[in-house]
Amino acid sequence: MFLLRSFSPWGLFGITCTLLSRRAILADHRFERAVASQAAMPELQSPIFQCIGAALFLLGNTFVLSSMYALGITGTYLGTFHTL
Repeated sequence: MFLLRSFSPWGLFGITCTLLSRRAILADHRFERAVASQAAMPELQSPIFQCIGAALFLLGNTFVLSSMYALGITGTYLGTFHTL
């Protein structure tokens, strides 16, 4: 219990960055291997589907960035990870 009370917010930021970066690197590697082993569908390589994908990507980023702006980094990431 002493260790939990002695962590400052900066300590939580450090722990979060360490844990998430290691997990993210491993997850990205596994995801890339899984996607590379799948068959591709030629119809989805057309420009219309690429434009739809880019538009959905931008819409998703808008949602993420607006929620991060509203909640702040502490509420967005540390609130769920460290139950703050």
